[in-house]
Amino acid sequence: MSWYSVGLATTLQVVDLNLDPDKTYYVGVRTINTVGSQNYVSDPTSRAVKIDLTPPSEPTGIKTTVEIAESRVATPSYTVVWTVARDLESGVVDYELQEREDTPTHISPVWKAVSTQIKVEGNKGKAQINDKPRGHIYYYRTRARNAAGTWGQWSEVSKGIAIQEIPKEVISAVSNY
Repeated sequence: MSWYSVGLATTLQVVDLNLDPDKTYYVGVRTINTVGSQNYVSDPTSRAVKIDLTPPSEPTGIKTTVEIAESRVATPSYTVVWTVARDLESGVVDYELQEREDTPTHISPVWKAVSTQIKVEGNKGKAQINDKPRGHIYYYRTRARNAAGTWGQWSEVSKGIAIQEIPKEVISAVSNY
């Protein structure tokens, strides 16, 4: 196959190759830059690619260190812990952690990505959460991505964690009869 580009080109898509999911393929890339009558050729680089047609499993047992200690109230710093996902074909290479917080009248439906370093130790994934504002309740979920770039299903949502105090808004919204 030949390919000609002028300018910055960072991707190339090839379709209809009929690749076997049980094999590993090596893709090589080499660039040629022609200036006048002189050709400048880069060293070829290659990368192993395994065809993976299935997503990773769902991470399970997502909890915070507060839940593990059987408390409903946390300090502004704690850890989110879960049992890692599995992908037998290409392996799990990444996790995404999201959080959702309460608002004065209800739980927000919006999930936001948590920017934190995720560590895998044995069969546990861990993410340190720091400096959360007081008076809110936080919920967490995570998912895994395999080496083929496919994301798996989201884990179940963790129990809500109140930061240093249960919000007054939640308690004042209760009616008595």
